[in-house]
This record gives sequence, structure tokens and C-alpha cells, in this order.
Amino acid sequence: MKKSHLGNLILLFVAVIWGFAFVAQALSTNSGLGPVSFNAVRVAIGALTLIPVVLIFDRKKESAESRKNLFIGSLVSGIALFCAANLQQYAISINSNPGFAGFITALYTVWTPVAYFIFFKHKTALNVWIAVAISIVGFYMLCMTDGGKISFGPDVILLLISTFFWTAQILAVGHYAQKTSPLKLSLGEYTVCVILSFIYAFIFERDGLTVQNLLDAKWSILYCGVLSVGVAYTLQVIGQRLTSPVLAVIIMSTESVFSAIGGVLWNLIVPSSLAVDQHISAVGYVGCAVIFAGVVISQIDFTKLFNRRKGADDEASV
Repeated sequence: MKKSHLGNLILLFVAVIWGFAFVAQALSTNSGLGPVSFNAVRVAIGALTLIPVVLIFDRKKESAESRKNLFIGSLVSGIALFCAANLQQYAISINSNPGFAGFITALYTVWTPVAYFIFFKHKTALNVWIAVAISIVGFYMLCMTDGGKISFGPDVILLLISTFFWTAQILAVGHYAQKTSPLKLSLGEYTVCVILSFIYAFIFERDGLTVQNLLDAKWSILYCGVLSVGVAYTLQVIGQRLTSPVLAVIIMSTESVFSAIGGVLWNLIVPSSLAVDQHISAVGYVGCAVIFAGVVISQIDFTKLFNRRKGADDEASV
């Protein structure tokens, strides 16, 4: 098997893990554990699973400048992660529909190249602006009810705001990962997120932070902590080294598709009392497809693709 094919398969498995994590997040809302309390515990477990990875793959001693960037990068990306993850979980506690949350969250993939253009003056190809327009249309359709009305409640607002914080987290990691160890940076941002989440949980969610509620949410916590953070992140690093960056992002963005598939599969194998909400209007499903199309288009530079094909045709005609 070619390395690129192996990398693609690994990243597809990562997308499955991340997509199904939306189901686990939805199920956690039945435990009585607060949204931020849930994230505090699961990110803490994820950070613990990442420690052996750092010790095995990144024993290099950092320079003083690298340590400085590690500290600043961990703080900035950790705050962004804290906001993004907890806004998302609050939204899921209001509307526990994994597919709905998954496709709106996928919008961060479209916002990211736009943010690079705004803040870092990176050249942004026409396909990105087309993708933004397409994704906005898809988002509008996803928010439509069966009666044709727009449902734009607090869950939608929180999810939408969270996508901007996911974008900020990606920008921070992308910027500081060039100046320090990426693995240590991830561990650092998780640590910051855990500290902030526990502080918030002890102040605002103390009543729900009980041993019984933790036990009730244990499978969701373990899945989201060990698999979604520890295992998936490690596989992501490996997979991205084996395939192209553009293809890697497109494959990982299929987590939105697997969030919906995961909800359907879960509801097929469990009693109705344990089922998650999977209702999306007919127009909403079209919106999901449109959003996914926007995500894919945002990652494909058609100008380069056209020039490459033109060059190949010119060589063939010689």
C-alpha cells in the first residue's frame, strides 16, 4: 500500500472517531454533568493520554525562545479551545442533535482560510470566497424547519460563535507550531483548557459535579477523552505526514458526515429511551450537503488544478 493511501485511511478513521464523538457528547447531556464539567474531565483525560506520546516522539530539549513560544502559544490556543469546546457543548446540551452540531461546526474549515487572509494577509483564492457563499446558503437551509420557517435559537448561535473560536484555535496552533514543538503545544493548550474549565465548573457547575454524574457520563467521557483526543490526535499527526495537506483537510472534514451517520447507527442499536435527537428537515439535509460541498470547495485551488491539467495536456500534445 502506498504511503499516501495509508495516510488517507488513517485520517478517515480519525474523521470517524471525531464524528461519532458528537454522539458521545450528546449522550453526556443526560448525566446531569454540566457542559463545562464534562469538557474539563474529558480534556484532562485526553491530555493524560497525550503525555506518553510526547515522551516517546518528542524528547528534544527546547531552546529558551521555543519555550517562550510554547508558553504563549499554549495560553492563546488553550483559551480559544476553552471557548470553542464549551460553547459547542452548551449548544449540544440545548439541542442534542449530533448531525446538526457536526455540520455547523464544519464551517470552521471554511472560515479558516478567510481568517488567514484577514489577519496574516495570505492570498485567498477565488474558490474560498465561493465556498463561503455556498456554506452560508447551506447554513441557512440547515436552520429551516419542516414548515419552511427559520429556527435560529440559542443552540445555533452558540454553535456558530464556537466555529469562530475553532478558527482562532487553528490560527494560533498553526502560527506557534512553526516556532515550537507541535505535540508539546497541543499538550499545553489542553492543560490551559482543563484549568480554565475546572475553574468555571467549580464556580458555576459545582452542584452537578458529583461522583454519580461522572459515573453516569463515564463512557462519553472515556470516548471523548481517550479516543477523540488521545488516539485521534496521534493518528492525525501520523496521517498528515503521509498525505497531502489539502486532501488531509477534506478527509478530516468528513467528521460532519460521520456525526450524522453515528447518530443514525446509535439509534438503530439502542432502545428508544437512549436514542439521540436526529431530526433534521428535508431542506436541512440538503443544507448539510451544501455545507459539505462548501468545505470541499474551500480546500481545492481550481486555478492550480486547471494549470496542472493544462500543463499535462501540453506535454501530451508535444
